[in-house]
Amino acid sequence: MDSQSLTIELDDEPFEAVLGDNLLSSLLSQGADVRYGCCAGVCGACCLYDTSNGESILSCQTAISSSMSLTRQIPAETSTFSVLNTLSFNGDSIELTLLGP
Repeated sequence: MDSQSLTIELDDEPFEAVLGDNLLSSLLSQGADVRYGCCAGVCGACCLYDTSNGESILSCQTAISSSMSLTRQIPAETSTFSVLNTLSFNGDSIELTLLGP
């Protein structure tokens, strides 16, 4: 059975991978700097963001099924807050009371 070689890009750095291999193990074996903890999908430390699908993935629980473009930076959701109160302590600091989600 021939193994199919794929390319995984992690923050624009290419890594070779084999179809069906575990993503975290494959990246770590090639010296990629990927955080991890439990390797069981519980701690979430190995979470990467798949830029092509627009979703977060746990690399320790992901079998490589295609070439991927990944980043370590998970995009933050934006939230709107309203300023309810402002209290000035001195010229350098203020206290804000916010209302938001």
